[in-house]
Amino acid sequence: MGAVVEQVAIEATEFLKLRDALDWGSLSPEEAQRSLDRSLFFARAMDGDKVVGFGRVVGDGVMYFYIQDMMVAADRRGEGIGARILESLLQQIRGVAIKGATVGLMAARGKSGFYARYGFIKRPSEIYDAGMTLVLA
Repeated sequence: MGAVVEQVAIEATEFLKLRDALDWGSLSPEEAQRSLDRSLFFARAMDGDKVVGFGRVVGDGVMYFYIQDMMVAADRRGEGIGARILESLLQQIRGVAIKGATVGLMAARGKSGFYARYGFIKRPSEIYDAGMTLVLA
């Protein structure tokens, strides 16, 4: 049986397991829980009792939404799990967003084509300059 995507939060322990498996850096369980608690929407992919994928949305819940932590277990890639997670998150956003709302994300290297299929555009573009980040020390 394939993975089932649910619109529910992930446990901090499972969140940390996925992050660790993907070498995304370490967080304490408390930091992970605080971060998850401040999220707007979730999509969790389960295969039986195992979490095999996850994504969440942060933002103001009205006009700005940011897709964050799109993760699929390495041994489960290519099964459409990431697509179903993203579709679930976009459905939840569309349920509350005002007309003209912005949905942003920072694609991992090599993944921008995946997001382009859903209407996301690369930056810089004719309209926008490059996206920017600041990592706090």
